[in-house]
Amino acid sequence: MSRLIDRLPAPKEVREKKVIVLSRSRIGTFSLYQALEMLGYTAYHMAEVVKGGELQMALFEEALRCKYLRAGKPYGKAEFDKWLAGYDEIPQFFIEEFIKFYPNARFILTERDLESWTKSMNNTARPMMTATRTFPLSAIRKVDPYVEAFCSLHNVLETIVYYGKTCDDAEGIEGSRRDTVDLSEKAKALVPKDRLLVARLEDGFGWEQICPFLGHPIPATRYPRGNAPEEFKKMGDEILVPRIQKAGLMALSTALIPVLGVGAWYYAKVNLKYGLRTDLEWLPKLTNHQIMGQTPSHEATHASKAELTAHLADKFARRCYEPLELYSFKDNFRSLSDREGDVRYLKEDTIARFLELPDILAVSPVIFQMVSFIGAFPFLQEAPVILGFEQMIMVVAIMTERYTKVLAKGATNRRKLLFKSLAVYDRKLSEIDGRTLILNKDFSQGGVRSHAPGFAVDEAGDDDYDDDDELVMAALDSLDINDAFKTGDSHAATTRGAVIPADNFRRLIMLLLLMSPLGPQESLSAYADRVTGCRLDTLRATAENVLSAFINVEKSPGITFAQFQEVQPTNFPYLFNGFNPLFEHFLFSKNLDLSKRRGSVAAPTPTITTLPPLLQDKGQILNLDVLSQLSFFIEGHDLFRRLRLLYSGADAGYSMGSFETKVFNWRAPTILLVSGTRLDDTESRRGSEGAFNDSLPPKRFPNGSGSNHDRLVFGVLVRQPWRVTNKECFGADDMVLFQLSPTHDVFRASSMNKNYAAFTKPPATHPGISFGSAPPPTSSSSRHAPLRQLGPVSLVLDSSFEFGVFHHDHTSRGGAFATSVSRKFDFQERFSIDDIEVWGCGGDEEARIQRERWEWEAREAEARRRVNLGTGDIEADRALLEMAGLIGSNRSGGSMA
Repeated sequence: MSRLIDRLPAPKEVREKKVIVLSRSRIGTFSLYQALEMLGYTAYHMAEVVKGGELQMALFEEALRCKYLRAGKPYGKAEFDKWLAGYDEIPQFFIEEFIKFYPNARFILTERDLESWTKSMNNTARPMMTATRTFPLSAIRKVDPYVEAFCSLHNVLETIVYYGKTCDDAEGIEGSRRDTVDLSEKAKALVPKDRLLVARLEDGFGWEQICPFLGHPIPATRYPRGNAPEEFKKMGDEILVPRIQKAGLMALSTALIPVLGVGAWYYAKVNLKYGLRTDLEWLPKLTNHQIMGQTPSHEATHASKAELTAHLADKFARRCYEPLELYSFKDNFRSLSDREGDVRYLKEDTIARFLELPDILAVSPVIFQMVSFIGAFPFLQEAPVILGFEQMIMVVAIMTERYTKVLAKGATNRRKLLFKSLAVYDRKLSEIDGRTLILNKDFSQGGVRSHAPGFAVDEAGDDDYDDDDELVMAALDSLDINDAFKTGDSHAATTRGAVIPADNFRRLIMLLLLMSPLGPQESLSAYADRVTGCRLDTLRATAENVLSAFINVEKSPGITFAQFQEVQPTNFPYLFNGFNPLFEHFLFSKNLDLSKRRGSVAAPTPTITTLPPLLQDKGQILNLDVLSQLSFFIEGHDLFRRLRLLYSGADAGYSMGSFETKVFNWRAPTILLVSGTRLDDTESRRGSEGAFNDSLPPKRFPNGSGSNHDRLVFGVLVRQPWRVTNKECFGADDMVLFQLSPTHDVFRASSMNKNYAAFTKPPATHPGISFGSAPPPTSSSSRHAPLRQLGPVSLVLDSSFEFGVFHHDHTSRGGAFATSVSRKFDFQERFSIDDIEVWGCGGDEEARIQRERWEWEAREAEARRRVNLGTGDIEADRALLEMAGLIGSNRSGGSMA
């Protein structure tokens, strides 16, 4: 079958390709397209494809199919010249071909934070792709060739971008994230540096970067905004809606505007992106007049905020709670609430007393601030609110994550809501931001700008700082409120100018550490002994280590949303898990006794189950507070009541032999912890310390924290059994390297570099235990042994367990472990080892398997130790050995001749 491109006539003129953009969609490409047009280029962008009609979309699809899906002969230079003859700027998807065919062009590569890019894709491209394969577009495409071409192209794009999966598939999403990074690296490797402009959107991208590179003066107009909502809606109104009308579907055109991918800002931004349930009660209610297009949908009657809040609370109550839980909730609220007139509400001390918050932590005001803010949901502009029944229904649903039964997505959205609930606001900054929002609505005001101001969806960081809180918008959408009414509260409680005060967050961290092991219906007062005496000091010190991961308290008064958003997902993914069982106390009433029976038959006495201690063994490094700190990034069900001390240097001796004996037979995950004292780098040392320093590369980075913190604690979660390594490391990409003191940091494993863990013995040049470094080579006859190889992010312990080093080269890439998200600089910690511990994650079954292997090894060792010549007579065996001269007075002691 011939290709469409082959049936087209040759163009009369082919424009020289002057600029090639190598960036993926949603990385500033729409803004760049507009900017290049302003500079006089004829630029090719998806907007041009859509405007070009069926032919342009069919050519683009054919080129993609031929290259990626092997549907025909891939396009060569002749085909690209024919297809793109009228353009002097062309985009990516054909990186290798364009670099080869147009070597004299200038290449632009924009990069963006991966999480920000993923979120932007979720906000726009994913809903667009979903819409093209679902009703009603799936029906319209059958009767209109334009809509068919539009949908078919996006179906192919979805297949390619998401690795043969749909955009809703987790494996496909992860593949697209990986591919985005790989494409950037490929472009930088293939394009000569003097012809390539690499710009990261977060660092600022505008006229100052583009114009000098392309040889243009900086224009007097501001850099274009990018994918503004009105741009999308205009495109839909002008292109897609007329096609629907042309197809004879005019009766549906009003209702379908929000569904059409490229022109559907409302649908893409609000409806589709939240994954809301689609049962009938959620569908818009259209009258017969509206269906016939006689009445615009925006004339719906507005309900009051109180009515809408009541409606949402009713949905939460019905969908988030079981009937018994709702009964208990009502009973608890009735017994706890104060009354003023017809209003029942909860006070701060009532909530603190019910949840049993320790007075010594002074955390009650922080928790009350949180729930008073969340109680205003979804109208956050009204916060703080009186905590009535409806408000508490939503507070408990959000704090226990049950809201997902109504709003299908929202892990990151809950994080943003929790930040807002903890933050205080600089009113001056908020007012400035409000004025800026108004000014930027008109391009002609505010003076000349050289780069985008940061409000366009296509700009770096905008998705993270977008005032349209996703959880709020999803809730409002579930109530079928129209656009105008949503906009009234969509910018409430902005994160601009907001910080969490360090002291407030410190107190909250202490509470989170305390309640991290909390089980369902377990009382927080059961852990009261952890907030008394010296144990309170230990808890406070652990909280300081956690807090230092977010900010330097000596330099900053509070945590911004940027810091919170960057650090919490990586270093503390389970930070707020303790809120779930804590607030579930509202769903269990002590007045509810299901064991009561009618008549005189007495209820049986309930059996009291005694739980094992949270930490069964006592270690030098690991205590309950450190265990809680670990649960912030390792799931608690693997830790609490599940750890066994396998090896302690203080008890078994600091040697690799003892380590191997105690640890290697454990067939479940293990956690290695090492504590030490930082080595002074101001003076040279001799002896073992000097020898250790001499074995390291001479270039030494500065310390990772202040000089007033000399105690260091590092650790590794190893999910595979330990083994001796020679040439290859062991482990997998689920390993985690971390630091617990004096600051908390987590370094996730890479799936590319396999140098995870090594346990090397002599004759290796530098025996010991290492993580993130290649195994050392075997010893050579040379008098000068090679230096230790330190990976970009690595932890190395020498074979005597006397010294260790943690190395963090932030500028390097490709290591076995990722660099720090909070400390974006090079540092190195050299330390003398104080203690080493290895804890096994597992229960009685894992301990039984280890015991059986120990017993088997003991029997084998005993069998090898005993010398049995086969006679069964010890005296006869001894006489035979004496005759051989091996024992006794007759042994020669000389050589055998």
